[in-house]
Parts: sequence; C-alpha cells; structure tokens
Amino acid sequence: MDHLYSNIKNAYTLASLRHIGSSDCLTILMKPAYRSRVKQEPPVVKEIRMWPKKAFTSLYDCFKCTQWSIFHDAATSGDCIDQEEYTEAVLGYISKCLDDVTVKTTVKLHPTNKPWLTGEIQSLLKLCDAAFRSGDTEAYNRARNNMKKELERLREHMGKCCPVTSPKPRTQSAGRDSR
Repeated sequence: MDHLYSNIKNAYTLASLRHIGSSDCLTILMKPAYRSRVKQEPPVVKEIRMWPKKAFTSLYDCFKCTQWSIFHDAATSGDCIDQEEYTEAVLGYISKCLDDVTVKTTVKLHPTNKPWLTGEIQSLLKLCDAAFRSGDTEAYNRARNNMKKELERLREHMGKCCPVTSPKPRTQSAGRDSR
C-alpha cells in the first residue's frame, strides 16, 4: 500500500515502526488524530447545594421571624445609611440561613454528562430498560410513556437556558426553509 486517502485533512498521525522480519517495506502506525471529549477534558468536581423537602418551609420560617430593622439600624450612623454595609449584612444573613437549611455535596461531572439527565430520568431509563428486558410489553409501554412525560416536563422547566434537542430530525428542521 503506497498511499492513504482520506476525506478529512490531518485525520491521522503517522508513526514509523520497525521492519517486520527481513522485509524491506516500512511499517507505519496510523493513529486517529481525534480524541474523544472524555480524554480531552478531565472531570470537574463541583460543590452543589441540595434542597431537602422541607427546606423551603424552614427558610420561610427563618425569614418570617427575622427582625429586618436590626440590619437597618446597624448600618445607620446619624442620618446616613451605609448602603454597602447594609447590603453585606443582609446578604450575609441570607447566605447563613441558606447554609443552615440546605446541604452541600460534592459531585463529579464528566464532560459527556448531559444537563437534562437528572436522577429521575436515570431511574426512569432503568425502569424502561428492565421492562424491555423482561419482555412485558405493557410495563415497557407504561415506563416509556412515563419517561416521555418526564422529559416533556423537564423541557418546559429548563426552557431556553439549556434546550434539550429533539430526537426527531424533522421536528428540528421544521422551521427552516426547504429550497
């Protein structure tokens, strides 16, 4: 083989290897130049805030029993209100209440993780897979419909900030002109 043709320029990196036996031909190793995203980017460790079920009610109670005038009085000297000190005090109190109510956990995010693949969706995927493997068509249809409903609810919730692409190509290109 004398030549290698490819439709992508610089798709392979070449490395010469030693001869095979007493052959006078060159041996060339062709490695793809493309590296997957998993190998390109390391996983990111983030600290996220988890909201327990009763977090909103306890946060509401915390803010309801707060005497907000204390912050105003502390930032006032004479007739002047120091807006920066007032803001820092109120925001510090709010963040303290948030820390008391919520739980911080560390999560490892891989570059291939999808933002819409939440724990609920993963559990529904497992249920759908288990129903498919069992051969029960009714259970499979129920699990698939539940997953579709949850994905639709998630699409509406996420909105424009992080759109979930449609698996149907026709619905993606419906707004384009076909000339």
